[in-house]
Amino acid sequence: MKKQLAPTVFTSALLCACSYPDAPSCSFSGEPAVAPSAGCFSVIDQRLLVVQGLRGGISPPGGNSNSDETAQCTAVRETWEETGLTLKPGRMLATFTTGFYLYECQRNADSGKIDPPPRLEVRQAFYLHVDEFEQWEWRYPEQEEILRKLIKFPGNPLHPAPAPTQSGKN
Repeated sequence: MKKQLAPTVFTSALLCACSYPDAPSCSFSGEPAVAPSAGCFSVIDQRLLVVQGLRGGISPPGGNSNSDETAQCTAVRETWEETGLTLKPGRMLATFTTGFYLYECQRNADSGKIDPPPRLEVRQAFYLHVDEFEQWEWRYPEQEEILRKLIKFPGNPLHPAPAPTQSGKN
């Protein structure tokens, strides 16, 4: 009986996800960027918007880029898919070793409450106070300190220096 229930639950969830409205349109100013993945850094009163993944770790909302999608629009789409919030991307704050671009994002006035669409991507989404960071397991532990610094010093974007390229020419 359990074997029959699992496909039915999965199929129902998949149908719900497919019938949910499309992601909001994406608009941003500046040069479009290309990245394998991107997400949003949204802070209200020293509380960072985070998502808890299905395996338990937390991180800023974000994910993989679609083909021909700018990194800025990936950040907006993925944040909406994982939180239900509509945000507008601003400046890039950090590039992580995974190739993930983190954008400073502002909530649109009509964004509403956190309410992730039923896509089975995250357990929950919420705003986490910087003083509570150490109480959670981070999906990428090396990002915790970078995110803490970005909250405490918002005017100081963290762009790691690009790795030197080796062209074989002098």
